[in-house]
Formats: sequence, structure tokens, C-alpha cells
Amino acid sequence: ILAWLCLSFIYFGCSTCTGGCRCCGRRGPTRRHDTITRAYEELGPMTFAEGACLFHFVLMVLLWFFRDLRFITLPSGRAAGWTYFFVPGYFTDGAVCITVAFALFFFPSQPPRFLCCRSSDDEERPGPVPALLDWPSFSARMPWFVPFIFGGGIALAGGVTASGLA
Repeated sequence: ILAWLCLSFIYFGCSTCTGGCRCCGRRGPTRRHDTITRAYEELGPMTFAEGACLFHFVLMVLLWFFRDLRFITLPSGRAAGWTYFFVPGYFTDGAVCITVAFALFFFPSQPPRFLCCRSSDDEERPGPVPALLDWPSFSARMPWFVPFIFGGGIALAGGVTASGLA
């Protein structure tokens, strides 16, 4: 947060001035400010798919934060958090990532078009909408060598440790 505040002050100046400010010496909007503002306005409003991706990202971060609350100890001696209801060590940060990524294959990329979710000016027939993520686009853009090299390194390290070479 401190880095963000410093960068914001460097690039935008203080938030209270509109020009001729004594604290940051800004005389008016700069080219940097105008360029960033113009680029932000060109983005347009957030689409349903972008909002759904944002929702999944925030969900993943919240699941990471509240997975294991070590600062709250329960009478049983275990730490609080949502993993309390599962076998200890069963859910890790990686399991949260895989679960949220798997949900992207099922969550719709457009608002549903049936019953109460359908708008009055919607002319399309009710039916299924595409998911946020589909397998053909995922497999075409996924650099498959990364998980294979990473997994091979972990397997090699496990083999060296188990054999006693390490």
C-alpha cells in the first residue's frame, strides 16, 4: 500500500490540488495524467465476463486469507479457518487455485438468458451461454512445458530424497 501511495503521489501529485499546489508543485494536469485518464476512459464499462473474473479472483484471495487463521486458536488446539472442517493438511493454497480455475470452466461469460434474468429487450432465444474458459482456448495458450518441467523437478527431488542421495 505504501508503494502504491508513493507512486500515486509521484505520478498524480496530491489528491487535493487542481492546479498551483504548494505541496507538490503541480500547476495543472500533466501529459502523464491526461494519457492515463484517456487510456482509462477508452477501456469502457466492465463487461459481465470481466466482472465474473474479478469475482473469482477476489474469491480466491479471500479463500487464501481465511484458509488457516493461526492467530485464532480454538479449544481443540487447531487454528480457525474454513479448513477446520476438513482433514488437517488436506487443503493448501494450490487446492484453492485449482478449485477456482476449475470453476472458470463452468461459470457463464454472459448473463443468463432465462426466467427472471432475461431482460425485456432481449431478442435471443433462451439457451446456454459459453463459459468463461473453454478447453480449446486454454490448451492452445497454455505453455505445457512449464508444468512438466516443474513436476519433473519435484519428482526428481523426491526421488533423490527418498533414495538417500541428498
